[in-house]
Amino acid sequence: MKLLVGILSFLLGLYWSTASFGAVLSGVVSDEIGGLDEVEVMLIDAASGVVVDRYYTDSTGAYQFTLKPGNYKLGATKEEYPTIWIKGISVGDKDVAADIEMRLNPYSSEGEDVADEDDCE
Repeated sequence: MKLLVGILSFLLGLYWSTASFGAVLSGVVSDEIGGLDEVEVMLIDAASGVVVDRYYTDSTGAYQFTLKPGNYKLGATKEEYPTIWIKGISVGDKDVAADIEMRLNPYSSEGEDVADEDDCE
């Protein structure tokens, strides 16, 4: 009987500990070609404005956060791309997916180099 009570206590503790973490917020950051690696994805608490966590995307552009329930703002930034913000992400008990599409900044250094070549003297 003590063994059964011990096992049940362990399983209930495991359930409560995983339930307190909430859900997983995940997605892929991509551009018109495909997934972008090394994009800094920032997770901000919507109420306080405090950065909760940061993650750099992997080689496929994927990111993932394990969160407590709440409301968040998600930002993605990478050199030569304008920063993208997604507001109003609500996390509860279920997993949430939020893919982000970035577009090259037309005013990046690559664009300036091309413009310099086309200038008339």
